Amino acid sequence: MSLALITLAPCGILPAHIHPRAANYVLSTKGSTRTYFYEENGAKMIENILTPNTMTIFPQAVLHTMFNEGCTEATLVSALSSEDPGTLTFANSLFELPIDLVSTTFGGDISSFRSRVPNLASNAIAGTRDCLARCRK
Repeated sequence: MSLALITLAPCGILPAHIHPRAANYVLSTKGSTRTYFYEENGAKMIENILTPNTMTIFPQAVLHTMFNEGCTEATLVSALSSEDPGTLTFANSLFELPIDLVSTTFGGDISSFRSRVPNLASNAIAGTRDCLARCRK
């Protein structure tokens, strides 16, 4: 098992990613964090709101993301069921594929998106425009 403390700034997002070799248990200690995950193709999206002393479980290898929808910092404790959980960040990985294959998948030229994907692996990024405007960030 491995543990990590996650701090999300106001409106911060942990980009969509998977842990191919571990389940992820996340406990909120501060703030309000919205979580999303899909178990597999065709399954419904699972959405939760974590407030202090609540938790969620992301099963092994599911695509998941977390969003601090508040204007104050959110803190979470993340426990992974393996010392070597692996992390695959969806957008970074997708846009490393040959661009013509990705463009065809999305039905048009998306080459301009590649340069806009943050090269951050699984680190938090700035939030949605609505949240940032509401929090004046």
